[in-house]
Amino acid sequence: MKLFHGIAKDIATRRPHYRSDFSGIFSQKVLSASFYLFFACLANAIAFGALSSVLTGGEIGIIEMMIATAIGGTTYAQTRSHW
Repeated sequence: MKLFHGIAKDIATRRPHYRSDFSGIFSQKVLSASFYLFFACLANAIAFGALSSVLTGGEIGIIEMMIATAIGGTTYAQTRSHW
């Protein structure tokens, strides 16, 4: 049994498709979906940030909510996107 044999096999099998995986990100469908999702998440962060600012007396506001949303989204994307 070789160490990391399965990972090496997966990489070798997937190698011919790497270029198209990264060159396809500039298509109109991908860009429009990305902008839509970005602004949908931004709108929620602003709304919840404004509500939090009122409920906490300004201790947690829009900026803090946007930072928390960015950290949470990035962490989720890096740890759970391949399940």
